[in-house]
Amino acid sequence: MNLGYEKWLESGYPFSNTATFAKPIQFVAAIKPEYLTTTLQMQLTVDNPNHILIDTRPEKEYLGLNSKTDTLGHIPGAINIPYSLNLNTDEQMIRPMTELSLIYGQHDKKKTITVYCSYGIQSSLNYFVLRNLGYKVSAYDGGWFEWSNNSDLPVANPNSPTEQHADTFK
Repeated sequence: MNLGYEKWLESGYPFSNTATFAKPIQFVAAIKPEYLTTTLQMQLTVDNPNHILIDTRPEKEYLGLNSKTDTLGHIPGAINIPYSLNLNTDEQMIRPMTELSLIYGQHDKKKTITVYCSYGIQSSLNYFVLRNLGYKVSAYDGGWFEWSNNSDLPVANPNSPTEQHADTFK
């Protein structure tokens, strides 16, 4: 279904208008902490050399030029790989894994990666791609919104006179 519904139909793939019903089963939901990162875990991640932190927001938000919150910048130590890089140019399909491996291939698969965006929506695409590429990845679903609204947490802002550089993926 990476094609989207319209292209699925245009390609002649099968479809049905008949409703299907799943067989009821007993399901107990459980959070797997290795896939979900808390704010406390993020604080420990900031200075951990065995951890990669990826801000998936658009570059202007990462660089502190604009934000959906009152605070500009990003979590210290984060690199920027915008979620949109995972999509082809018409943004209806995920790029082929061969192309995506070029984007993420420089990162060590032995390290844990945590992805975040503003609210945990955009970063879910990076999460999905990284998992499919074989990385150990978790999501900080509180994202920039949660982090930037806590005045006790550090913020890196490349456009601040005190910040010397930004780690941005091009």
